Amino acid sequence: MLVVGAGAVGQAYALALSRAGAEVCFFIKPHHEARLATGMPIREVGLFRQGPLMELSDLPRIHDWQQVADTEWHSIWLAVDSTALHGDWVGALGQARGDASIVLFQTGTSARDHLTATVPHSVRVSGMIPFLAWWSPLEPHASQADPPHMCVWHPPLMHTPLSGPVERVNAVAALLRSGGFGARTLENAAVQGAMGSAVLLPTIAGLELHGWRLRALTIRKNLEPVLTAIAEAQVLTAHIHGVSAPPPWLLQPMLVALGARLAPLVVPLDLETYLRVHFTKVGAQTTAALADLCAAAEAIDTPTPALTALLDALQEQRAKA
Repeated sequence: MLVVGAGAVGQAYALALSRAGAEVCFFIKPHHEARLATGMPIREVGLFRQGPLMELSDLPRIHDWQQVADTEWHSIWLAVDSTALHGDWVGALGQARGDASIVLFQTGTSARDHLTATVPHSVRVSGMIPFLAWWSPLEPHASQADPPHMCVWHPPLMHTPLSGPVERVNAVAALLRSGGFGARTLENAAVQGAMGSAVLLPTIAGLELHGWRLRALTIRKNLEPVLTAIAEAQVLTAHIHGVSAPPPWLLQPMLVALGARLAPLVVPLDLETYLRVHFTKVGAQTTAALADLCAAAEAIDTPTPALTALLDALQEQRAKA
């Protein structure tokens, strides 16, 4: 198995694949080699327990697409952010993949479209990431008893949803289950992922605009623009994929505000710090995905004023920072 990218998501899935008995290799950029060679410790955590600290630095790492082409792979897992799929390297991936299944978790429409020329739908297994993964400590200079390491938390009852060609999906799902990660097959996991992004992206934009404070989204004047943008994104996403939009009652301000208050109590980390650190790091991905939605709306002449205003406000705030 080849895992492209050795960040939080790549390491989490590499852990599962290794436990399933698969031979796992990372594909990384050469400048990451020295850092990863010093250690890749990772552990699974829960609300009331911590698993053993595992080490992934012994897994081989390669940097050249010719090395990929020279090897027969069962599957290639794209554990990179959506913006990376716009890179020229996807052409090299298409030429080097052989008959490997391409497992991808990215939800951006334009990012997936960029793969079409070199990675046909007949070999794609689409998934959605159901866990949180982060580097501990979250803050670079924070102290803790354990050495710095990657953490993975699986929320209860959450499994990796997968869809695609039946034989390829079943093979990937079996590997994940064997490695201790839940997996379930769906008719179209990409649609579920896109619907999830329709909720997540405006929420993250709203949090960034209000200093990453969850309590800010319990205030109606802050919350309502975000909920309106979510509703627009859901309707647009449903139209693009030919499915029904979720019922609007799910976006009741009282329910969302309650969720914002309760969420920090049911996760095994400082949620606000995690959101700030992680989504600041992938901030370009957030704005690119929001811009994708706005462009898709314009292409089909569908107004999305709240979504557009949220994107404009986010870009303006970043420009002033």
